[in-house]
Order: sequence, then structure tokens, then C-alpha cells
Amino acid sequence: MKRITLLTAVVIIALAASCGQNAQNQTPVEQTEKTQQEVEQTMTDEQFYELLMEIYYKLPETVMPHYLKTDAQRRKVYVEKYNNRISADNIDFDSMYERWHMAGYLTEDNSNVVLLVMYGGGYEGFSTMSLDKTFNYNLKTGELKEIERPIDPFTADEMIDENNFDDPQLAAKAKAYYNENKNFLFYQDFNKDGFEVSASLEIFYDGNIADYLDRENDEGLNNVKVSRKWNGSRFVKGDRWYLNDGKWVLYKN
Repeated sequence: MKRITLLTAVVIIALAASCGQNAQNQTPVEQTEKTQQEVEQTMTDEQFYELLMEIYYKLPETVMPHYLKTDAQRRKVYVEKYNNRISADNIDFDSMYERWHMAGYLTEDNSNVVLLVMYGGGYEGFSTMSLDKTFNYNLKTGELKEIERPIDPFTADEMIDENNFDDPQLAAKAKAYYNENKNFLFYQDFNKDGFEVSASLEIFYDGNIADYLDRENDEGLNNVKVSRKWNGSRFVKGDRWYLNDGKWVLYKN
């Protein structure tokens, strides 16, 4: 963080001098846009990972799994860096797979980073999230605080495709189940533009799921995924796909 702060400060000072020399030739809007572009250019991918790692060591124990509680544990584990996300996995003696990860999104004013902190696991691969929180990190002050996730809400109509059910009543039952268990969402494919989400319903569905679905393609309840795009202040609705013969197909509006 020290490197980033120093570099940003140098850029801002240089820009201030430049703006003073050219104030008569630039409008306030042009000056603001130029400053934002210059500051954005100083934050390389490696510097952003460095920032995420600094935050990683600052996070309270309450948002960390048992294998990442202490500073020593966090330094010992291998931390993977991918796109705008860092993650740390664990496999215990019973072969249970666990993953903690944190994705970061720079705000449009380049002064804060919105962080999605999640943890989950399972015996047959990663499944539901047992921890799902959102934080804001102020780049200037270093303040870290929990916030409500700025995101367009997911709906049953968006997450569940009625065409996967033979009986409309069964589709209605699936949607009702989703509305009661909205926390069973599987976030995936994090990148600087946003992420994708599907509903992990088959793990929690009451009764035999084979009785609820058209099983012709044997694609289960995770056959729809949606996306949320980061616009600098909020995660807004993006594209939506359905699974057909093992391939994701984009819904057409």
C-alpha cells in the first residue's frame, strides 16, 4: 500500500502542476477526466494484488475461516492471485475442500475499493457459501468497514428457467423454494468487470429433484447463470445464459 500511495501522491502532485499550467486551456470536466485517467494508469495489476494482500492481513478473524485466523496462518498458506481476486484453499484430513476468497473493485472516483469476501466448501467440490460479506476500503485513510452490497437484487424469475420443468406448478414450487433460500448462490468467474452467479439449488432442494425437473439433458438445477457488471459504484444486471447440451447459450432479449 505504501508504494501505491506514494505513486498516487506523486501523480496527483504532477497533475496539479500540469493543471495549473494548462488551466486556461482546459475545462473543469476535461481536467477531472484527465486526472482520473492518470490515477487509474498508476494502479497496475501487480499493485492491485499488493493492495489486496495488504487488506488480507488487516481483515478481522470474524471473516476468516479456521485456517486463516492468525497472521502466521495467513502468511503460511499459498494465496492464489487471479484477475482481481485472491484466494486461499484448504483440504483437511477428511478430504473436505474449503476456499476463502476476496475480490476487489475500484470505485469510479479511485478513492475506495469495494471488497467481496466469501468462504465455502464441500466434500465433492466447492458448493455453498457459509460466509458472504462486503467491505469498503478507503485508499487514503486505510479504513476498512463492512457495508451493504451495492448490487441489483437477484430474482427467482432471473435465476430459474420455467422451461426446465414439465409442470408449471413444479416451476412455481422451485421459485418459491428459491425465494426462501436466496443465500444459496454460487458466485464465480470474478474479473474487473464483475462476476457470474448461479443458484446452487440441487444440494438443498426438498425431495427428489428428479421428480421436479425435465432430466432429458441431465443438467440439474444449476442450468442458468447470470452476471453482474461493476459500473464504478454498483453491480448492475448483465448477461444471462442457459445450459444446453453442455454449452452455455446467451439468452436473447
